[in-house]
Amino acid sequence: MKRAIIAAGFAIALAGTSQAATCAKPDFAASALPELARLINEFRAKNGVNKLALAPSLMAAAQGHACSLVKTNQFTHNGNGGPKSRMKRAGCRAKKTGENIAMGFSSPAKTMSLWLDSPPHRRILLMRGMSVMGLGVADALPGQGGGPRWVLDVAAGC
Repeated sequence: MKRAIIAAGFAIALAGTSQAATCAKPDFAASALPELARLINEFRAKNGVNKLALAPSLMAAAQGHACSLVKTNQFTHNGNGGPKSRMKRAGCRAKKTGENIAMGFSSPAKTMSLWLDSPPHRRILLMRGMSVMGLGVADALPGQGGGPRWVLDVAAGC
């Protein structure tokens, strides 16, 4: 039942990403993003931090940035004015935000493992006062290499 509720909430959150979904998503995206959300919330709960709800505006910002990483063939938080600017343009005007990115991993578990093994990424995962998140993943272009680009955006409300 819990998985069905998570999947339903994820489907609703994805509805807000249609404007940002301007690139190819991996075939596994439909199942991978809800799984990544579950892993993030499970990790936060185990560490005494509140779970995060999916926010349509942050889903749009995260997917838009994942697409931008592919289109520009760059791997940076700074594109399009930086995370807070992208989140604001997507409709989330939170004062406190954070962002994790990853490249090349074919599963949520591998992406999460990278973030957990990196102190700066781990800090984003455990930020207190956050209440919402958005996730995005985009396929690399043919011949581009590097594998999928993953984005996690978090905010203290939108």
